[in-house]
Order: sequence, then C-alpha cells, then structure tokens
Amino acid sequence: KVEGGPRISYGLKWGVYGQGGGKSSFFIGQSWRPKSDTKSFAIGSGLEEKFSDIVARAHISPGSHLNLLYRTRFAKDTLSPRRNELAFNASVPYTPITVGANYVFIETQEDSEFSGREEINYSASSTLFNKNWRLSLSGITDLEAGETRTIASTLTYHNECVTVSAVATRAFFSDRDLEPEDKVTLNLTLKNLGEFTTGTISSKSGE
Repeated sequence: KVEGGPRISYGLKWGVYGQGGGKSSFFIGQSWRPKSDTKSFAIGSGLEEKFSDIVARAHISPGSHLNLLYRTRFAKDTLSPRRNELAFNASVPYTPITVGANYVFIETQEDSEFSGREEINYSASSTLFNKNWRLSLSGITDLEAGETRTIASTLTYHNECVTVSAVATRAFFSDRDLEPEDKVTLNLTLKNLGEFTTGTISSKSGE
C-alpha cells in the first residue's frame, strides 16, 4: 500500500535516562491529510480518513536485565483499542536463563483478507555446558481459539567461525489440506561465507 498526497505527522516523545543504564521512553502521535482515501485503505486500518488513528508506545528498561515494550493503536473517535502489543524479555538473576513473551491483539478489519488476531508468543533459553552451546524453547498460542499453534526447540553451537543449529518444530494447525506436522531442520552458518540449510525431515499426522 502506498499513501499518496500531502500529510502532516505530529506527536510527542518523552524519555528518562538513568546514570546506571536504565531508561524509559514514551511516544504518542497521529497524522492528518487533506483528503480521505477509502479506496487504498480498508475501513478500520486507521489510515482511511483525514485524521489517522492515534498510535502510542512505551518502552521501560530499568537495566540490562529487563525490557518492557507496549505499543497500541486506538480509534481517534471512540479511543477503543484496535491493536495492542505487549512484550518483555528478562534474564533470571544469577543464572544463564533468559525468558520472554509477546502478546498481540489486532482487531479484524472490514473488507480485508486478513482476520484479526489475539495470540501470545513465549520463549526461554539458556547456555549449556559452556558459552558456545545454547538451548531454547518457544511456542505460539492462539488465545482467541484457545489452542497452541506451534512449539519449537532449538539447540545451537557457535564459535568465531561457524554456527550450527538443530530445530525441532511441532505445528498443531490444521485447516483444509493442512495437517499437524513435525519438522527437524539443521542449519549451518559459515560466518565468512553464508548460511546453508543442510536438511529438513518432516512428518504429518496420519502418515
């Protein structure tokens, strides 16, 4: 999508920065243009009228061990939320473990091929044996349907020359010709040459 014609964007950003490395920033903004554009943008996209929806963001990081991010878009007339994103990642004190999660809510748009979404992504990772080995676990859950969509486990080895990762994924999604599927993929990255996928093994439920 290309938004043509003149446009004025305006907003306010405010930040606080601590001497110990912590920081927080906040932003809110909107745009205006002299004519609406319902032909290019679907109703509910936030860009179809002269005044756009209002967008805002808050980023809070009291230190290197914790990051919190919130982004939202709400209707300019009713101030009802049309999109919400909340993400955090944190390191567990005195351990090599890091955890994170990302919540997403997107309102369904009229006359759009994409449906709305409400889901949560979550992950945890830790070094193994030494700093060259890392194991991570992740998953995606569809909150609207109350179903887990995918889970994955990744084992990674890296040094100054090469990165090797083995990824095992289980996809639970099924629709028409799509069936739940298991995959195992091995990726090899030579840091001076590029990345290669050396093989993928997959199996579907019922096969």
